[in-house]
Amino acid sequence: MKVCGKMQNINDISIYKVSDEESLNEKTFEILNINPKEEIESCYDNKEKVYLLKLNVKEKMPIMFYTNIIFYDNINKTLPAGMDIGSKVLIDLSKFNMNLVSRKDFYINVLKNEFTNEIKLVQVYEYDIDIKK
Repeated sequence: MKVCGKMQNINDISIYKVSDEESLNEKTFEILNINPKEEIESCYDNKEKVYLLKLNVKEKMPIMFYTNIIFYDNINKTLPAGMDIGSKVLIDLSKFNMNLVSRKDFYINVLKNEFTNEIKLVQVYEYDIDIKK
C-alpha cells in the first residue's frame, strides 16, 4: 500500500503519548504530542505508574499537525481569533509498523499541595515507525 498525501513531516521528530498500556492500537488514528512535558503533566491523577510512549517519526512520513505555527510565540496577539498555538499531531497508525527500540524507567515527584507530594513511576517505551508496504 502506497502512502501519499500533502501532509508530511519535514524533519525527524519524536512524538509522545501517555497511555494506560505499553503500546498503542495500531488500527486507529491517535493524537500525540511533540512536547513530552505536556503529556507527563496530563497524567497527574491517582495512578502510581504511567506509560509514556515515544514514537520516532522520520522525514516525509504522513502526519498532520494541529496548527501550522507549532512553536510560534504569540506575545503580540497577532494570530487570528480561533488559531491557537498547539503541539498536538494526528497520525494514522494503521499505515505504520511499530518496532520497539528501548524501554526506560524514571520517577517524577508531583507536588499535590505545599505539604504533600507524590512519586510516580514513568515507563518509557520508544518505538521506531516505518511505513507499511
